[in-house]
Amino acid sequence: MHGVSVVGIEFVEEARTLARERKGIDLLAGSILDLPLKDESAKVSLALDVLEHVEDDKLAFSELLRITERGGIIIINVPAFMSLWSDWDVSLGHYRRYTQSMMQKVIAPFGRQVDVLHFAYANAFAFLPMWAYRKATKYLKLTSRAEDHIPSERVNDLMLRLFVNPGKASWFHPPFGSSLFCVLRKK
Repeated sequence: MHGVSVVGIEFVEEARTLARERKGIDLLAGSILDLPLKDESAKVSLALDVLEHVEDDKLAFSELLRITERGGIIIINVPAFMSLWSDWDVSLGHYRRYTQSMMQKVIAPFGRQVDVLHFAYANAFAFLPMWAYRKATKYLKLTSRAEDHIPSERVNDLMLRLFVNPGKASWFHPPFGSSLFCVLRKK
């Protein structure tokens, strides 16, 4: 694309090194709590599976808001529902999984500065299988996690068709999902 500049920011040095070595991508060193960008310098700001990694998610949100220009878009995706909490969340360094009301509390102090364009759970069809698997794993005290293994291309494609694609319907807004997806416009 012409005229589009993408800037990636990564806190962990090892992740920046892997991005550079494996994909030839240079990421800026930085934290969501103190983004290394000027005020209102981004047309679109993305925080995909980031806010759950910091204790002060309101500060993280304020940084996204600070760097996004007026009329710009902020896209946030976070894991949903503490009932899905597992040792996987612990190993990834999560502080929480969100409900809509929890995310609304993060956004509320800045409510006059944004319009909510989309605010809904995603991956609804994955919720029940994930919940059942995580409860069974805990009950049976299993030490192996499905999350530690990359599924085959065939299994991955099947999961995509069963769990993700149905949720792409614009009319489908279930009261649950394994993720919460928000799209906001800065006023």
